[in-house]
Amino acid sequence: FIRAGQSTIRCISSPELPWPFHGPGGPSYRNITVPSGAGKATDAVRPLFGQVLKRTRLLLHMVDIGPETSNDPVADIQTVEHELAEFDAELAGRPRWLVLNKVDLMSDEEADQILKALVESLSWTSPSFIVSGFTGKGCRGVMLEVQRWLAQLDRSA
Repeated sequence: FIRAGQSTIRCISSPELPWPFHGPGGPSYRNITVPSGAGKATDAVRPLFGQVLKRTRLLLHMVDIGPETSNDPVADIQTVEHELAEFDAELAGRPRWLVLNKVDLMSDEEADQILKALVESLSWTSPSFIVSGFTGKGCRGVMLEVQRWLAQLDRSA
Protein backbone atom coordinates (compact mmCIF):
# COMPACT_ATOMS: atom_id res chain seq x y z
CA PHE A 1 0.00 0.00 0.00
CA ILE A 2 2.80 2.43 0.68
CA ARG A 3 2.86 3.72 -2.89
CA ALA A 4 -0.72 2.95 -3.93
CA GLY A 5 -2.07 5.77 -6.06
CA GLN A 6 1.03 7.95 -5.92
CA SER A 7 1.92 7.59 -9.58
CA THR A 8 -1.71 8.05 -10.61
CA ILE A 9 -2.08 11.33 -8.72
CA ARG A 10 1.29 12.56 -9.93
CA CYS A 11 0.21 11.73 -13.50
CA ILE A 12 -3.10 13.54 -12.97
CA SER A 13 -1.42 16.61 -11.56
CA SER A 14 1.45 16.73 -14.03
CA PRO A 15 2.47 20.27 -15.05
CA GLU A 16 2.33 19.13 -18.68
CA LEU A 17 -1.44 18.71 -18.45
CA PRO A 18 -3.55 21.79 -19.25
CA TRP A 19 -5.78 21.54 -16.20
CA PRO A 20 -7.34 24.40 -14.22
CA PHE A 21 -4.70 24.69 -11.50
CA HIS A 22 -2.43 26.25 -14.13
CA GLY A 23 -2.72 29.97 -14.51
CA PRO A 24 -0.78 32.62 -16.38
CA GLY A 25 2.04 32.38 -13.84
CA GLY A 26 2.46 28.64 -14.29
CA PRO A 27 1.43 25.78 -12.02
CA SER A 28 -0.38 26.64 -8.82
CA TYR A 29 -1.07 23.54 -6.77
CA ARG A 30 -3.08 25.35 -4.08
CA ASN A 31 -1.51 23.40 -1.24
CA ILE A 32 -1.99 20.03 -2.90
CA THR A 33 0.36 17.51 -1.35
CA VAL A 34 0.89 14.06 -2.81
CA PRO A 35 2.19 11.80 -0.05
CA SER A 36 3.45 8.34 -0.87
CA GLY A 37 0.67 6.26 0.64
CA ALA A 38 -0.75 5.03 3.89
CA GLY A 39 -1.99 1.57 4.84
CA LYS A 40 0.65 -0.86 6.04
CA ALA A 41 3.28 1.87 6.21
CA THR A 42 6.55 0.80 7.80
CA ASP A 43 7.58 2.23 11.16
CA ALA A 44 10.40 4.15 9.45
CA VAL A 45 8.05 5.84 6.97
CA ARG A 46 5.02 6.44 9.21
CA PRO A 47 6.39 9.57 11.04
CA LEU A 48 7.31 11.30 7.76
CA PHE A 49 4.01 10.37 6.19
CA GLY A 50 2.19 11.66 9.25
CA GLN A 51 3.89 15.04 9.05
CA VAL A 52 2.66 15.46 5.47
CA LEU A 53 -0.85 14.31 6.35
CA LYS A 54 -1.19 16.82 9.20
CA ARG A 55 -1.06 19.64 6.63
CA THR A 56 -3.75 18.03 4.49
CA ARG A 57 -7.27 19.46 4.14
CA LEU A 58 -8.67 16.70 1.91
CA LEU A 59 -7.65 13.05 1.78
CA LEU A 60 -8.13 10.92 -1.32
CA HIS A 61 -8.33 7.18 -0.69
CA MET A 62 -6.78 5.68 -3.82
CA VAL A 63 -7.80 2.03 -4.15
CA ASP A 64 -6.63 -0.21 -6.98
CA ILE A 65 -9.46 -2.50 -8.11
CA GLY A 66 -7.89 -4.29 -11.08
CA PRO A 67 -7.72 -8.08 -11.37
CA GLU A 68 -4.23 -8.28 -9.87
CA THR A 69 -5.04 -6.23 -6.77
CA SER A 70 -6.44 -7.04 -3.36
CA ASN A 71 -9.40 -9.36 -3.13
CA ASP A 72 -10.83 -7.27 -0.31
CA PRO A 73 -10.84 -3.53 -1.01
CA VAL A 74 -13.24 -2.95 1.90
CA ALA A 75 -10.67 -4.39 4.31
CA ASP A 76 -7.93 -2.35 2.63
CA ILE A 77 -9.89 0.88 3.09
CA GLN A 78 -10.75 -0.03 6.67
CA THR A 79 -7.05 -0.67 7.37
CA VAL A 80 -6.19 2.82 6.16
CA GLU A 81 -9.08 4.30 8.16
CA HIS A 82 -7.94 2.47 11.31
CA GLU A 83 -4.31 3.55 10.91
CA LEU A 84 -5.41 7.11 10.27
CA ALA A 85 -7.56 7.19 13.44
CA GLU A 86 -4.77 5.54 15.41
CA PHE A 87 -2.27 8.12 14.19
CA ASP A 88 -4.38 11.24 14.71
CA ALA A 89 -8.09 11.41 15.59
CA GLU A 90 -8.40 14.99 14.29
CA LEU A 91 -6.89 13.99 10.97
CA ALA A 92 -9.25 11.01 10.75
CA GLY A 93 -12.14 13.48 10.99
CA ARG A 94 -11.07 15.42 7.90
CA PRO A 95 -12.91 15.02 4.60
CA ARG A 96 -12.01 11.90 2.62
CA TRP A 97 -12.99 10.96 -0.90
CA LEU A 98 -12.85 7.51 -2.46
CA VAL A 99 -11.01 7.11 -5.77
CA LEU A 100 -10.99 3.68 -7.42
CA ASN A 101 -8.10 3.19 -9.84
CA LYS A 102 -7.26 0.74 -12.66
CA VAL A 103 -10.74 0.77 -14.17
CA ASP A 104 -9.12 0.41 -17.58
CA LEU A 105 -8.73 -3.29 -16.71
CA MET A 106 -12.48 -3.93 -16.65
CA SER A 107 -15.73 -2.87 -18.26
CA ASP A 108 -17.42 0.37 -17.21
CA GLU A 109 -20.33 -1.67 -15.86
CA GLU A 110 -18.03 -3.79 -13.67
CA ALA A 111 -16.24 -0.69 -12.33
CA ASP A 112 -19.59 0.97 -11.55
CA GLN A 113 -20.77 -2.18 -9.75
CA ILE A 114 -17.60 -2.34 -7.66
CA LEU A 115 -17.90 1.35 -6.75
CA LYS A 116 -21.55 0.93 -5.79
CA ALA A 117 -20.77 -2.15 -3.67
CA LEU A 118 -17.90 -0.39 -1.88
CA VAL A 119 -19.97 2.73 -1.19
CA GLU A 120 -22.74 0.55 0.26
CA SER A 121 -20.40 -1.73 2.27
CA LEU A 122 -18.56 1.22 3.78
CA SER A 123 -21.65 3.44 4.17
CA TRP A 124 -19.54 5.98 2.26
CA THR A 125 -21.25 9.38 2.02
CA SER A 126 -18.39 11.50 0.64
CA PRO A 127 -17.67 11.88 -3.07
CA SER A 128 -16.39 8.81 -4.91
CA PHE A 129 -14.81 8.40 -8.33
CA ILE A 130 -13.51 5.80 -10.75
CA VAL A 131 -10.31 6.56 -12.65
CA SER A 132 -7.58 5.03 -14.73
CA GLY A 133 -4.13 6.44 -14.17
CA PHE A 134 -3.03 4.54 -17.25
CA THR A 135 -5.58 6.00 -19.69
CA GLY A 136 -6.41 9.16 -17.75
CA LYS A 137 -10.10 8.29 -17.67
CA GLY A 138 -11.85 10.21 -14.89
CA CYS A 139 -8.64 11.83 -13.65
CA ARG A 140 -9.41 15.33 -14.82
CA GLY A 141 -12.83 15.12 -13.23
CA VAL A 142 -11.34 14.25 -9.85
CA MET A 143 -8.92 17.14 -10.00
CA LEU A 144 -11.66 19.56 -11.10
CA GLU A 145 -13.73 18.50 -8.11
CA VAL A 146 -10.72 18.89 -5.79
CA GLN A 147 -10.18 22.38 -7.18
CA ARG A 148 -13.85 23.30 -6.69
CA TRP A 149 -13.83 21.92 -3.16
CA LEU A 150 -10.65 23.81 -2.19
CA ALA A 151 -11.97 27.05 -3.72
CA GLN A 152 -15.22 26.72 -1.80
CA LEU A 153 -13.29 25.99 1.40
CA ASP A 154 -11.13 29.08 0.82
CA ARG A 155 -14.21 31.26 0.20
CA SER A 156 -15.88 30.13 3.42
CA ALA A 157 -12.72 30.67 5.52
